[in-house]
Amino acid sequence: MKTKFLLLSLFILSLTFQFGCSAVTETLRNAERLKFKLGTVDNFYLAGVKLKNVGSLRDINILDGAALIAAFATGQMPARFNVNLIAKNPDSPGGSTETNSLIKQLDWRLLIDNKNIVNGSVSNISVPGVGQQVIIPIPISIDLLKFFGDGGYE
Repeated sequence: MKTKFLLLSLFILSLTFQFGCSAVTETLRNAERLKFKLGTVDNFYLAGVKLKNVGSLRDINILDGAALIAAFATGQMPARFNVNLIAKNPDSPGGSTETNSLIKQLDWRLLIDNKNIVNGSVSNISVPGVGQQVIIPIPISIDLLKFFGDGGYE
């Protein structure tokens, strides 16, 4: 008797899920189809100095130079920047143009020679429906002196 009740309950629950959650099903279908590729790198700061318009040493003013030297003297060279990840719902059939894909959380890590170099997490990303793309800025922070000091330059 308990087995029949359990099977009936599971059957009703599965019917409710299948017919009552079509938006969830469409969202999952779109999420499975997402394509990712690396975009640009921007907002690069080294020891708090923005390097966007620095093409040579002449472009660094005395205050920025002092900040870089002070960081180097302490044995640290913190860098932070954004890597722009491009997420796209492909044009191919199988998805819905009306349904956005929501990525609640994207955990990531960069491995070089099986060594974890840097990791992080990005939350609440909405990718528009079929044929559209979104740029996901992924903030990265790394100490370049530690990275290169551990043989990362090889």
